[in-house]
Amino acid sequence: MASGHALLLEAYKEKIPHPQETATGGQYEVGSLFYVDGTPFLESSEFTKGQVTINGEEFDQVLLNFDVVRDQLITYHPRNYQQIILDYRKVQAFQLQNGRKFIQVEENPGYSWHFNGYYEVLWDDKITILSKHYKEEEIKKDHGSSDKSFEFEIHEDFFVMTSQGFHRINRKKDIETYMGIPKKQVKQLLKKEGLRFKKQLREVLVVLGAFYSSEKTNY
Repeated sequence: MASGHALLLEAYKEKIPHPQETATGGQYEVGSLFYVDGTPFLESSEFTKGQVTINGEEFDQVLLNFDVVRDQLITYHPRNYQQIILDYRKVQAFQLQNGRKFIQVEENPGYSWHFNGYYEVLWDDKITILSKHYKEEEIKKDHGSSDKSFEFEIHEDFFVMTSQGFHRINRKKDIETYMGIPKKQVKQLLKKEGLRFKKQLREVLVVLGAFYSSEKTNY
């Protein structure tokens, strides 16, 4: 029986033609942000086994990590284990080992941080709620040192996809405008769940997504 490594190699060769570096996004620049405290990846620099859909074909048990500074999905070359970038034009979706799911969105007009279009799926039932992760280099505040140092500042923006289009959620009134949930109803739900809109928007949108999708609503 062929090993998992051999099967993975054959699958890659079939779905992503040679040369690998042309079909993918090339070799990943390891350590190029060494001078910044923290990791450019979503959670940590450790690669874990996940799933990725390439050219419509799903691959399991693939070593993956997600660089949110460059918006790049990284894997290991199945032959020589170099870190390589998967071409975002060939990736439709991926899931990390911890269950977090992402899709590739072709365009988001007017949004500066769209880059390669990878968005996390927070909710997907009658309405799709997405978040965009990115990190920026910021000068580290260290009043006890005259040396300039840098750290990553973490950001997350939120969007809803409905039959009417793709919309960013910033304020409470955006919920009523794009999700159709009245302001009074939003207030009641947040009070019930003990959530604060601005500080816990990620959790708030999951709650609102569940409410939107429930049989009790007709939005």
